Amino acid sequence: MISIKELTHSTYETFLYYLACNNMSKDFSVDVNRPIWTLFEGEKIRGFLSTTNCEQKFSILEYLITDHDCEFKDGLIRAAINACHNKRIPWIVCRESFLENKFPLKDYFKIVQTNHELYSLLSVYPLHQPNENYYFTNSDIIYKTGCKGRVSSIESKT
Repeated sequence: MISIKELTHSTYETFLYYLACNNMSKDFSVDVNRPIWTLFEGEKIRGFLSTTNCEQKFSILEYLITDHDCEFKDGLIRAAINACHNKRIPWIVCRESFLENKFPLKDYFKIVQTNHELYSLLSVYPLHQPNENYYFTNSDIIYKTGCKGRVSSIESKT
């Protein structure tokens, strides 16, 4: 059974083991402002999506790692977007390089410069890379597009 869970202290050791087995950096922690969504197949982690929530204004999709197909990536992204929508975070942002991932919602992302309010918020964000293009979508996008992923269950702390 496939499920997506927000990383918690109880699943953190399993997550660290997953990172070690895949030779990945262990610079991740359980943090309410940097939620990590983990894709489980049974009890085994098969991928994750890390995000950063910025002052209830926008959330940045950071790292998407999974060896599964685009429908599982879609499930991770939809779980993160749904959590943002529930927290009333209006915008989902990602770097252009993130869009190299194949997932159904990527066609709904637009360049940030078309949204002047979001662009001004992002430009003062401390980790903003001025030489990179950023893209955004609204957090209600999953309610406009319907459910397309193959995920059996999604669990979060929200």
